[in-house]
Amino acid sequence: MDEIFGKENFRNEIVLKRGYVPKGMTNQYITGTDYLMFYGKNKERIFFIGSKRKIKEEERQWISLDMPGQRKTYELQVRYFFGKPWLPPKGQHWGLSQEKINEYEKKGWIRINPNRTYIDTQGNIVKGMPEYLKEPELLLDTNWTDIKSYETHNTFFQTENSEILLKRVIEGVSNEGDLVMDFFLGSGTTTAVAHKLKRKWIGVEMGEHFRTVVLRRMKKVLYYDKSGISKEKDVKERYNEKTAGGFFKYQILEQYEDTLDNIELKENQKAQELFKNEYLLKYFLNFETRESPYLLNIEMLKNPFAYKLKVNLNEVGEPQEMVIDIPETFNYLLGLKVKKIKVRNNGRKYLFILGEKQGRNIAVVWRKYDDNWGEDDFKKDKEFIIKELEPWEPHIVYVNGQSVLTPQNWEIRYIEPEFKKLMEVLS
Repeated sequence: MDEIFGKENFRNEIVLKRGYVPKGMTNQYITGTDYLMFYGKNKERIFFIGSKRKIKEEERQWISLDMPGQRKTYELQVRYFFGKPWLPPKGQHWGLSQEKINEYEKKGWIRINPNRTYIDTQGNIVKGMPEYLKEPELLLDTNWTDIKSYETHNTFFQTENSEILLKRVIEGVSNEGDLVMDFFLGSGTTTAVAHKLKRKWIGVEMGEHFRTVVLRRMKKVLYYDKSGISKEKDVKERYNEKTAGGFFKYQILEQYEDTLDNIELKENQKAQELFKNEYLLKYFLNFETRESPYLLNIEMLKNPFAYKLKVNLNEVGEPQEMVIDIPETFNYLLGLKVKKIKVRNNGRKYLFILGEKQGRNIAVVWRKYDDNWGEDDFKKDKEFIIKELEPWEPHIVYVNGQSVLTPQNWEIRYIEPEFKKLMEVLS
C-alpha cells in the first residue's frame, strides 16, 4: 500500500473488533482485532461533518484535568471550579483555561472526583489540536472497537464488512454526492452503504458471486432495504421507503482470455506449416486476424447494435457469443461525459448520444445502414439527423458509416477511423 498510495500519505492504523471465532481454534489465542489502513492523498483537513460522531454518555471516560508541568505563579496555577479556587497536584497544571472550565461546567463535563481528590473532565483536550476537533463530543480516535466490524448473515464471506463500519468510513471522508469506489467489492457492503448515504459509487468485482450476491443486494437497496444502517435514526432521514430508489448499470469488461477466444485465423495451410517462429506469429496476429471482431471489425459496425464477441462468463466451459455495447465502448475511449441518450426510429434504429468533452458539445450518431442505400435514403437520413441534433447545438458530430451529412454549425467526423485509432492506442 505504501508503494501504491505513497508512504508519505499514510495517516493511521485503525483498530477493529474482529467479532467472530474461526473454526478449529484449539491451541492459540483467538484473534480479537483487525485493522483498517488509512491513507490520505491531501495533507489538509480531510474529515467531514459526518465523521464527528456524538459520543454517548455511557461511552465517555472521565479523565484527569491536570497535566505535567507546574506553572511559576499562583495566578497561573489556580482555577475556579464551581465557584471555589483549586490548585493542581504538585508538579502539574490545569489543562483547560478558566473560560473553558466555565463552559464545560454548564455542559456537565466537569466533576470533582470524590474518591481521588482531583478534578475530571470528559474529553481529551490536547494542546495544538485543530480547532474543529477541540469539542470533546466530536473526538474520533483510532479505536473503533465500539462497533462491530463484520456481519455474519452472509455465509459466502467470512469477513463481510458490517454496514455500520462502512458508514463511519464513508461519512468520515466524503460528503453527499461524492464518489466512493471499491476495487474489491466482495459482498457489496461499500456500494450498499454509499447509496444509503446518498453518495455516488462504483464497485469492481470479478467473482461469480457478483450476480448471486452483489447484483441482488443492490437491487434490494434501490427498492428499500430495511437492514443494516437503514435502522439508524440519521440514515432514516435520508434513506427510507419514500426516498429510496435510483438506478445503476453494470458492465462486463473484456478479459484477456476473451481476446484469445475471439482470435480467428484465416485458413492458410501453407502458412500454418511455416508457423514456427516469432516473425510468423506476429504476421498472423497483425494480418491474418485483422478482420477478427476482437480487433474491431469495421465491416461489423454497419450494424453497431448487433456486434458480437465470444465471452466466457464462467470459469470453465465454452464461451458464448453475446452482443457487445459498441456505442458505450466508444464513449469511454473518446472520454465523453454523457449528458443525454435518446433512441429514435426513422425506418431504422438511431441512437443519439449527447455529451461534453473539454468544454465542447459532442454528438455521436449511431444507426444501422447497408450498401444498398440510394440517394433518397441518404437524403432522408441527413434531414432526420439534422432535425434531432438541432436543439443540442453540437460543436462536433460523430457519425458511423456512409453519410451525406454536411456541416451546419458543427464539424463532422466519422466514427470508424477514430474508433480504430483509439483502440490501437489502447492496445
